[in-house]
Amino acid sequence: MNTHRIYQIGLFVMLAMNIILLFLMFRGPKFPPRPLGKEDMMKRISQQLALTSDQEQRYFKMAQGHQMAMMDIEREQRSLLKAYFSNLREASSDSLTQATRMTQLSALEEKKITLTYQHFEALKALCTPAQLTHFDDITEKITQVLTGAEKNAPPPPRDF
Repeated sequence: MNTHRIYQIGLFVMLAMNIILLFLMFRGPKFPPRPLGKEDMMKRISQQLALTSDQEQRYFKMAQGHQMAMMDIEREQRSLLKAYFSNLREASSDSLTQATRMTQLSALEEKKITLTYQHFEALKALCTPAQLTHFDDITEKITQVLTGAEKNAPPPPRDF
C-alpha cells in the first residue's frame, strides 16, 4: 500500500471522527432545567396569578421583604450551626449549651416556616376571587419546592 493511500484513509477517518464529535457536541446531553431563582419564581407566580401591575408591585415589594427576612434568619442559623459544631473541637462539651443552641436552631426553623406561611397569606389576601382559583396550584408547587419534592429537583448533597 502506498503512503498516498494511507494518508487518504487517515484523513477520511479523522474527518468522520470530527463530524461525529461536532454532532455530539451540538446535540449532546440535555441537562435538567436549572432551578428557578428568586426573581424567576416571583415573576412566575405573578404570571400564573395574572396579577395586575399594582398587585404585582405590591407583591414584589412583599417578596423582597420576605427574602431579606429569610436571609437574616439563615445568616443567624449559619452562625448558630457553626457554634454548635465547633463544640466538637473542645475536649469537654457543655450539654446545656448544646441544648440551648439546638433550641435556638429549632426556633429559627419555626420562624422561617411561620414567615413563609404569613408571606403566602398576604399574597392570598392580595388576590381577587378570580385569581384565587390558581392559588391552590401555586401553593402545591411551592410546597414541593420547599420540601424538596420537585420532580426535577437535584439530588440532595452527599454526606462527608
